[in-house]
Amino acid sequence: MTKQSLSVCSIPCAIVVLVLPLYSFVFGASSKPAARSTSAQPSQEKQEGNLAALKKTLADVEAEKGADHRDLIPILTAIGLAYRKQGGYVLALPFCQRATQIAEKAGGGDSLELAAALDFLGTIYRLAGHEQSALEQYYRALPVVRKHLGTEHPAYGILLSNQASAEMAVGKTDEALKALREAARVVDDAYGQASQDATYVKEILGELYLRIGRFSAAEDELQYALTVRSEGLDGLYAGAIPKEETLYNIAPVENLLGRLYTVVGLYDKAEPHLHNALSAFETKLGNHHPALESVLVNLAALAEARSDAARAAEYQERARQIHARNVGFSFAPATLLATAIQAAPAESPRGLFVDSRVGDWVVRGDKKGRPMERQELVRKTALVAVLRHSWWQREEKQWSPGTERIVDLTATHADLFGETTSNPTTKRISIKGAKLTCVAAVAESDGKKCTRYFAPGEIVPLGGLVRIECDGDVLFQVIDYHRGK
Repeated sequence: MTKQSLSVCSIPCAIVVLVLPLYSFVFGASSKPAARSTSAQPSQEKQEGNLAALKKTLADVEAEKGADHRDLIPILTAIGLAYRKQGGYVLALPFCQRATQIAEKAGGGDSLELAAALDFLGTIYRLAGHEQSALEQYYRALPVVRKHLGTEHPAYGILLSNQASAEMAVGKTDEALKALREAARVVDDAYGQASQDATYVKEILGELYLRIGRFSAAEDELQYALTVRSEGLDGLYAGAIPKEETLYNIAPVENLLGRLYTVVGLYDKAEPHLHNALSAFETKLGNHHPALESVLVNLAALAEARSDAARAAEYQERARQIHARNVGFSFAPATLLATAIQAAPAESPRGLFVDSRVGDWVVRGDKKGRPMERQELVRKTALVAVLRHSWWQREEKQWSPGTERIVDLTATHADLFGETTSNPTTKRISIKGAKLTCVAAVAESDGKKCTRYFAPGEIVPLGGLVRIECDGDVLFQVIDYHRGK
């Protein structure tokens, strides 16, 4: 399965990106991901040597074929890519701009060659802090890619993801969400949901959900991406991928998870993710690379949330120094220092978990009343409830701890169970010896007619789901519950 390369992205948005899918397709560049590479990060001397050689080649081809010959495009793009590897996004811009201009002259306004140049130029603009300019390039490239490659080609999906990242940066969250859902469909169909490629879309989608306050959805996307990218540590690729590369590949997701858990008040869960991300970037990129900036401002936000003003100031000052060092090299002069992601407040404070309490629990069992699963609300912050779920009965009649997940306080039946209660019917169901009037929601599932029954949330906690029946057969039902104090 062909993969796309991974490298450093914009600050403070998603840091790991798939490099130049259109460039790889048009010019035949290697699409092997960096996470599969065994080579170390090139030294500064080697990078500068590569740039000198590329610039000499550029001058030679210019002298032979002229300043506007299309053979200059891959050379100019290679120079831009070499600068990008150094973090020199501002220095890469004139070469990428020139490649785009030559492509437009040589092939007109709708060549795939131009689309590839626009995609790369957009990415360099985004890295340098020109999000609106980046978005303009992606908007120009997308219809060209759609025309030549169609809407099922993975390059189309990745370009949509790049576009969505820029849209998110300028506040167009609705447009970004629409683009990411389409991108996820294309990339999943091309490579599979468990592919490294799919995690790029999930990373951006996780950040978007975080920005708009859909915390449980953000956690789902980011934890999925973290699991797939961790395969280099213990799984199919264990031993084949250097640990340093795998940790570097994981770091952007850990950075976002750390910010997510800081926002929702789960500071103990946030801290290890942020420190892991910082360590991975420092090991791979050194102590002054712009990729560190967003991790440092997130660590500052965590320290501030814990009322550790001195530590917060240390992190913030280090981020400021890195930013100042990179202005004119990585960032345009007007680019602002990264800020920690802030989530938008929920429009409505009402939801299934607004009145939940620590200590709420529910036990579900089979149709004969034998226990199957226990869910308990173990923590609650001002923003989310945290559930410990999937506690399974052992032979010795004990509960085995499962995993935690966060649930938005504003979560509805549709969010949690994919069901709505429009035009509801009701049914009296006996639970713990008492008859409760429950709302019934009917839906088709795998060719079966399934009904979910919901009791009032103020009586049965954790969403109120008390029974699922499919074609008259009870799959599970609530057999016990408790409201915390």
